[in-house]
Order: sequence, then C-alpha cells, then structure tokens
Amino acid sequence: MAGDDLAGGKTLRAATGAFICFEDEAGVTGRPPKGQRGITPRVKVSGRSCGRLSVAGLLCFRPGLPARLCYRLRRHTGRKGERRSLGDADYIRLLDGAHQLLKAPLIVVWDRLRPCPMW
Repeated sequence: MAGDDLAGGKTLRAATGAFICFEDEAGVTGRPPKGQRGITPRVKVSGRSCGRLSVAGLLCFRPGLPARLCYRLRRHTGRKGERRSLGDADYIRLLDGAHQLLKAPLIVVWDRLRPCPMW
C-alpha cells in the first residue's frame, strides 16, 4: 500500500478544525467474578443482582488540546420489555452531547456499530 493511501483525512480535519473521535462500547455486569478452581471464593454479595450496565464512549483528540472523554451509560434492571443494550437514540445523544461540549465538528471512527437509520 502506498503512503498516499494512509491518513487521507488530515487535510479535512485541519480545514474544519474538527476533533477526531474514536467510539467504542462495552457491557458490564454487577455479578462478582468467579473464583479460581480449588480456591473457595470469599466475596460478599447482596441478595439482589444490580443488573447490567452498558457504556459507550468517545475519546476525542485535536492537536494542541488535551484529549477529551465523553461517555453515555445505560443501566438494565432486567424488567420485562426493557432494552438490554444501547439503542440508536443513545448513540445520537452521545454524539450530540460531544458536539455541544466540544463546540466543533466531529470526525467519528467506530467499529461494529450498525449504521443508524437516521444517518
């Protein structure tokens, strides 16, 4: 691959003054980790699970400024009909909030996020 094919967005970022933002998401559970085999675990656990937590975050960079972290949390309690992951509206709110906070255009790089039907 020739060097001209790499990092072609530098001029666009410089011309617009945009932040380059890397997005990723993760899920976390409130259950304690399993103990190792042969060792009795000694973890105090309340009687009720605190559910799952989904997190999506943007790490935003612009030369000459410190990096910024913007994130959105969603707690799942396991109720019937409740969504178990972040939805399109959550990602839209995350991007809109980052745009309002940074007061600049965003160039977003993400992985495995299905495209939002509104884009």
